[in-house]
Amino acid sequence: MRSRHFSFRLLHAVVVAGVFCFAAPAFAEESLANVPLKILVVDIPNVLSRSKAAQDIQKQLEEQRRSYQSQIASQEEKLRSAQVELDRQRGVLSADAFEKKQKEFRDQIASVQKGVQEKKGTLEGVFNQSMGELRKAVVTVVAEIAKERKATLVLANQQVVLVEKTLDITDEVLEKLNKSNPSGSIKVSEQPKKTK
Repeated sequence: MRSRHFSFRLLHAVVVAGVFCFAAPAFAEESLANVPLKILVVDIPNVLSRSKAAQDIQKQLEEQRRSYQSQIASQEEKLRSAQVELDRQRGVLSADAFEKKQKEFRDQIASVQKGVQEKKGTLEGVFNQSMGELRKAVVTVVAEIAKERKATLVLANQQVVLVEKTLDITDEVLEKLNKSNPSGSIKVSEQPKKTK
């Protein structure tokens, strides 16, 4: 008896859930049918590449890259001097002492290479973070314009084959973005230098 009661409750729950699943799209269609469709189109990559903030970010990134390259060049020069000194000591030192010096030199090379990779990763990370923040600002501007124009849908221009020029808000987004975010910045946090 109890099993039959449980089966009936389970069947009842499945039927009710099924009714709601099939009825929900119909309710959604009815509510959307009353909403007028107004579409806008924006070219976000274009906005990002032409914005003052993105150009500022690129300029700062290039300055940081040059600084890193200068540091790396200095380290490479020290490695060349160490190589010359090691070659000079080859005939003077015992085999064990030379092997020890050679290992220290290889460790120095590995350390410099690791530092180069860390700097490269740092630059990529700060660029991605800065551009991510700028993308959020672009979306905010797009949302403001969509609200002003009572748009119900904003598409990326890459998703559209043809569009009426009056629906393209790219230049308007760029203008507002340049006013609200006239500059960009990168935040590079230097790794603490290890002492030996």
